[in-house]
Amino acid sequence: SKSMDSLVGFTIATVAIGGLTGLLASAVRAAADEETGIKRLDASLRANVSGWDGHTDAIERTIAARQEFGFADDELRASLSRLVAATHDINDAFDIQSTAMDLARFKGISLAEATEALTKVEAGSYRILKSLGIELR
Repeated sequence: SKSMDSLVGFTIATVAIGGLTGLLASAVRAAADEETGIKRLDASLRANVSGWDGHTDAIERTIAARQEFGFADDELRASLSRLVAATHDINDAFDIQSTAMDLARFKGISLAEATEALTKVEAGSYRILKSLGIELR
């Protein structure tokens, strides 16, 4: 019947609009989360790197390249923020992050966990490595 066809059409349109609204809301949340991550990294750089000039083009290029290894840009920025705070040097932070990425993949843990472990090692606490099954002399 014509009214049944109209009801089915209305239901399909309602579901489609609801799905589109959900996608748009997710995209807006993702953009806001990314902006927050960028701001946190910037704040960490300003607070911890002496003479930081505020230019992040090279950092963003490195983050984009490291996404090729299966890490999301937000987790890379969070890791880098933490490592910059620990080392006070962007190059050292990138070097340690590279090791953290290897550790995360090797041990099947998150980049955040690997970063935390290496931050503790940087501070002189090696017990965390033992908990990950890594024995040092």
